[in-house]
Amino acid sequence: MSRDWDETEHPRHPEGAPDSRGGQFRRFAAPASYETLGNVMGEQWQVAVSRRLARDGYVPGAWEPMDLDEYRRELHAELSLDVPAEVVDDLFAEYEWPAAVYRNGDHRVAIQDRFLAMGRADQILAHLDELQTRVPIQKPIRMAVVDAHFIGGARGSALPLTGILFVAEMAFDEWGEDRYGGGRVMPVASTGAIEQWRYGMTHEWGHLVDPQQVPRTWRDDAARKAQDLMYEHEAEMTPYGMGHRNEALAEAFAEWFLTQGRSTNGAAQAYAAAFGWRWER
Repeated sequence: MSRDWDETEHPRHPEGAPDSRGGQFRRFAAPASYETLGNVMGEQWQVAVSRRLARDGYVPGAWEPMDLDEYRRELHAELSLDVPAEVVDDLFAEYEWPAAVYRNGDHRVAIQDRFLAMGRADQILAHLDELQTRVPIQKPIRMAVVDAHFIGGARGSALPLTGILFVAEMAFDEWGEDRYGGGRVMPVASTGAIEQWRYGMTHEWGHLVDPQQVPRTWRDDAARKAQDLMYEHEAEMTPYGMGHRNEALAEAFAEWFLTQGRSTNGAAQAYAAAFGWRWER
C-alpha cells in the first residue's frame, strides 16, 4: 500500500480479513470493505486487486480440490500484499477454514460448510462453469459459500470491478411459499422450478457482468440506459429490482440466463438486447 496502514481502511478479503470495527476478527468478512478501501485509494486499486489475484489457466470442468495447507499459504501471501503480515498472522489465529476449496486455473471456490461441500460442490462448480462459458467474466473468480451473517444477512453478494462473489448457505434451503408470487422473484423462479441458490448465484453474476461497472469511458451511457430500462419495464421487474438500476439489471440477467435466453419477460429481453447478451445454441 502506498499510504500508512490504518486499520479502519483495510480491505475485508473475500476469504477473511480483520473487521475494521474495533479490531475484532471475522472468519469470512463482507466484500463491501473492498469498495470502502477502493473509495480511499481509487478505482485503479480495485481493478488491480482483482487482476493480480491470478492470471489464466481456466478450463471448464477441470476443477480439483485444493490442499488446504497450500490454500492457507496462498491466501497468506495474497492478503499480505494489502495489510501488514502481522495482521494476517492474527487473522489466521482466529480463522475458521472452509471445509473445501476448489481450483481451476485462476479461479477459486471456497465452501465453508462440510455438508454443502459434500453434497453440492459438483452442482455449484458446474453452474459456475456454465456462467463463465456463456457470459464470461474477464477476471479470476473468487467465490465463497458462507453463512449469511458474513455477508450482512443477504442471500448473496458480489463486488463490482472484480470476479468476487458470495452465495449464502441459506440459499440452499428450500424456498417457502412466501418466496413465490407477489413479484418478489422473476418469473423463472416463481414456480420454484429453479433452486434458490442457482437463482441467487446467477443474480450475483449479473452484477459482475454489469457494464455500468467497467470502462469509465462508457459507464455513464450504460448507467443511463439501465436506468431507462428499469422504469420502462417496471411492471415486469421485481420490487427488489426496482430498488436500484444495478439490481434491476442483475434480476433481468438471472431471468434471461436461467431460461437460456427464451424468457418472454419484457425486461429480460430488453436488457439482453441493450447489453448484447447472446445465448449460443
